[in-house]
Amino acid sequence: LESFSSIRILNDTLGNRSWLRDYNGHLSDLPVDFLIKLENCAPATFNARVADFNENLFYKMQNQCGLEHLGLSSDILHENLGSTQFLVSFLSTETTTPQPPHVDFPWEFLEEHENNVDIGFFPLTKDGMFLQVW
Repeated sequence: LESFSSIRILNDTLGNRSWLRDYNGHLSDLPVDFLIKLENCAPATFNARVADFNENLFYKMQNQCGLEHLGLSSDILHENLGSTQFLVSFLSTETTTPQPPHVDFPWEFLEEHENNVDIGFFPLTKDGMFLQVW
């Protein structure tokens, strides 16, 4: 119940400036046609589960950096997000279940990059997405 009492609708940067600053986050408007193209690249079925406590997440990790191998240009992410390198993975949840706090990278990777790693989330459904931040 507590997790639902702190739900925040991130529909604009101005109204969420303080919260975004606390998490070193930002919102970016990406063109809808780009998100539709990315959604069309998502697998119809997922064959792997994230090995977390509830096995709630399905995923498909890409084995190549960038978007070109998916037939898309990486320019939009370079221009809008300032990213120089990225790896795409597609996630799908079976149910909405809170996850325990965790780190999505090995500690060695974070130390090598001096904790200067960003994660981008793009809603690929018309309903948007639910993202847990702790």
